[in-house]
Amino acid sequence: MVEPTVKFIRSLIIQLNKSQRFLTDNSERLQITFINKIKHLISQIIQFLSQEVLRQIVEPILMQNKKIYEWVQYFLSLQYNNEQEIIIIELITMFYINQIVTKENISQQTTIINIISLFQNNNNLNNKILETIKPTLLSSIYSNLAQFIEETERKNEEVHNMGLMLDFLYFQEQILHPVILQFIKCEYLDLRLKIVQLLKKFKPE
Repeated sequence: MVEPTVKFIRSLIIQLNKSQRFLTDNSERLQITFINKIKHLISQIIQFLSQEVLRQIVEPILMQNKKIYEWVQYFLSLQYNNEQEIIIIELITMFYINQIVTKENISQQTTIINIISLFQNNNNLNNKILETIKPTLLSSIYSNLAQFIEETERKNEEVHNMGLMLDFLYFQEQILHPVILQFIKCEYLDLRLKIVQLLKKFKPE
């Protein structure tokens, strides 16, 4: 009974993605309604899905570009058994890592901020994924901070992103990366204040 339902859901999602470039404002509202119906259907059958069937549903969705973080947030909100949870952790972790390593500059910063915002909702599944992805995430954050220091022209969006990354670092249990010390001379007062808070909490190497 489950297999035909899975194929039906996947077919609907594929057709939806193909038609998105033709959407008008009115059909955008229909699209949202349609996606919500799909999510409701998945929620109803999730408890009956095997690991492989769950993979068949989730993996193609994570490969699309439209409303992807809304889908990730949706999958993180569902309840899974132990076997299903293994698959979800694997797929979402790989999705995040791929998003980080393939993006550059503002796009990468936006990806990092999206990841950080998703994990503000503290639960067991989120924590497991965050612990797995944390080395890649922290490395990317420090790389962006170092690049920001070297830039001569900075956009307001970049300044805002750096602030959010520093806020994230404050709540991580770790020894500070040496790049943080370079921010002491940063001309942005808000960022300097965040650095002072970090230095009060951690002792740098």
